[in-house]
Order: sequence, then structure tokens, then C-alpha cells
Amino acid sequence: MKKKVMTSQPHIYQLYGAAVLILIIVLIYPQLNEYIFISQGFTHFLAMIPYMSFILVAWLGLKLNQTRILFTAILMFASYLTLQHIHSGELNLKDPEATMFIKAIALGLPISGFIAMVQRETRLKSWRTLGRALTILSPWVLMGLLLEYQPSWLSVLLTVPDLDIAWMKVPQLTFLTFMIFLSTPFFIKDKKISFYVVGFSVSVFCSLLAFNAGLTTDNSGDKLAHTTLSFVMGAIVLLESMVRLNWQRVYLDELTGIPNRRALDEYLYTLEGEYSIAMMDIDRFKKFNDSYGHDEGDNALRLVAKTLERSGARVYRYGGEEFCAVFEGVDCEDSFMFANKMRRLVEAQDFYLRSSVPPVSRPIKWRRMVERKIKKEPGPELVTESRDPLTITISIGLSSPTEESMSPFDVIKVSDGLLYEAKRRGRNCVVIPEATDQDESVQVLVI
Repeated sequence: MKKKVMTSQPHIYQLYGAAVLILIIVLIYPQLNEYIFISQGFTHFLAMIPYMSFILVAWLGLKLNQTRILFTAILMFASYLTLQHIHSGELNLKDPEATMFIKAIALGLPISGFIAMVQRETRLKSWRTLGRALTILSPWVLMGLLLEYQPSWLSVLLTVPDLDIAWMKVPQLTFLTFMIFLSTPFFIKDKKISFYVVGFSVSVFCSLLAFNAGLTTDNSGDKLAHTTLSFVMGAIVLLESMVRLNWQRVYLDELTGIPNRRALDEYLYTLEGEYSIAMMDIDRFKKFNDSYGHDEGDNALRLVAKTLERSGARVYRYGGEEFCAVFEGVDCEDSFMFANKMRRLVEAQDFYLRSSVPPVSRPIKWRRMVERKIKKEPGPELVTESRDPLTITISIGLSSPTEESMSPFDVIKVSDGLLYEAKRRGRNCVVIPEATDQDESVQVLVI
């Protein structure tokens, strides 16, 4: 019987479910006004949610030793306090003496700032961060300009009967659109594009909430509910980033960036039907480290991991210089050609030492600059500066379950034994238990 474990993918849909629950509470909140005790208790509960969320996010940021997360939480909480000032009348959007454009920018800057910083790859000093912040700030600027100069078509809209009722429904309708846009990273593979879509939709949602709060009356405490909802949306985006960051720390190898052994162990429990597992090891890696240094060894590991991933297989770093690939839905003989393709890709990949002169294809000016740098700052004595690339090879042991009771961990043991057999037979080869088709560059062990 297979052991059930949690999948290694982060379930951020649980956070979305919490947001939907908050939305439902906000929708039914006006109906609670008939019961004064329930209404007052619920109002106090809504007022406490942002403070509890801020404490939770700040505590997680300190626990994960992420000052970026803590700084983001502070910016987010400042945005919430700004919204509260608007709702309390201290910064009334309908005040004729105030400039709507300035108010919009003052309100949108902290919100756009924390959303732009919420992604892991974002840095404070980068043009990408500035572009994201401007993209997220644009809805606030547009809304401020519209309300400041009052175009003719907007004046017509403002005279429409029951406009307050329409404005009250804007946040709920915008929230549904926001949830759809927030799921775009699952459908858009380009993370750069998906962030702009998500960030822009979040900013539109928050700006509509804020300006809706300044353009409607508040007889039942709906503004507090909308403010709390906007803060919860920001907390969900931040928590999603924290969950993803924590998942990457647990299940991704820090050196190579590919899934690690823990991710492999959890994935093996989900294997069903036909599959095969390949164990791979870099040939003479210890000698490579002794000759060129551990820094060059790390570069070699990164190159091999990137090359193996480019083959399209599900690759994991098993430990040290050893990698593991899982071929689901195919047996040992069918996956033989894929394993051999991976071996050839690694062998065909040129590896240049970091301290060596770049290839001739690089610009001459840049190459001379590197040559001067090498002369001034020579590398370790054990490293030889050579223009010629090095060739890295791997040995592979491949097997599949021969019995129904055979677990994936037993298959790994068999593949590991075949890997040592490949080392004994001369390295740079694929060894499988049995095969009908043989290749000159591949040695086959028949059990």
C-alpha cells in the first residue's frame, strides 16, 4: 500500500479560498445590521483582521530571515492606514480644497511599492522594479486625473440615478475579475508578463475600492469591510509569495536550481503504472575538483543540471555529483533512447573554465579586457588558463520495475547498481538490465 504524502507544489488556492470567504462575509454584512450585537461584534472582528494579518506576516518574515518581506508588510500596513484615514474623513476624496491627483499618487505609491517588491527576483535598485511600480501606479494616477478634471463623459455618468448603488457593487464585480487575473501565472508561462497582468489588476481593484469608499455614504460600516478586504487582498499576494519562496527553499537545490532529493522522494510516492528511473553520475568528478578547484566543480554541476533539464526529462539532484531522472509511462527499453540522448547532450556541451580566456566568438575588445584582468588577478595555482574547452561526461544506470510489488525506491537501488557497473565498464555509457537494440557508444549489461 502506497504511503500518502503532500504534494510538493504550493497550494495557494487555499489562500484564494480564504479570500472568497472574506468576500462572502462582506456581501452578507449589511444583512447583519438587524442584529445589533452581531453587527457590533463583527465590526470589531473586521477591525482586528488587518492587525492580526500584519503581526502574522511580520513574524513569518522575521522567522524566514527575510527583511524584504518585513519591509513589504510595513508598506502594506501603511497603505491600510491611509485607506482608514480616507474612510474616517481625515482625507476626504470629495474635499474641493484638495487636489485629487496628489491624493491618488499619495495613496497609490505605498500600494504599488509593496506589490512591485513582493516577487522574489525583484531588487530595490533595478529598472524592472521601477517599471512594475509605474505599471501598478498607473490606475491610481488615471483615477485621480479623471476625478480632478471631470471630463464631460464622466460628468454624465455622475448624474446617473442610483450611482451610489452601482459604486457599491463595483468592488464585488472587480473582485471576481481580480481573482481571474490573479490566476494568470498558472496559464502564462512568461513570468515577466504575468506579473504585469497580476500587478495591474490588483492595483485597479485597490484603487476602485479606495475611490468607492470616498464617493459613497457609510451608514452600515461597509467601508470598513471594503478596507479590510483590500488589505486581505494584499496579504494574500504577499503570503502567496512567501509560500512559493518557502517551497523553493525546501524542494529546490540551491546550487543548481533543479528539484532536490526531498522533492524526488515525494514524487516517487505518486508513481503508478509503467515508469523507469535513471541514476546519473559525473565521471571523474573528484579528480576534476582536485585539478580545477571546487568553484569550477560547482560550475560544472550547474552546467550538467541545465543540460539535463534541457533534454525535457524530469531531473532531480540526488546528491553530490549524482542526478536522477524519472521517465513516466515508458519502460526501460523505451526510455533507453532518452537516457542516451541526455548522455550525448552532456558530452557535446563545451565547458570553459571561469579563469580561461573567453571563446574567439566574443568581441575582441571585451576579450582583451578579460585578458588584462587575468594578468592582474591570476586565479588559483591549480587552475590552468586554457582557451580549449573541457569535455564533461556522465555514466547512467537505467532500470524499471520488474514486479508489481517493486517500489520506486527499489528501482533506484537497481539503477544505482547499474550506474556502478557503467563506471566499471569505462564510463560515459548507459547500462540497462536488458535490451534488444544496442549502440556502439552504449554498453548494455544483461542480467
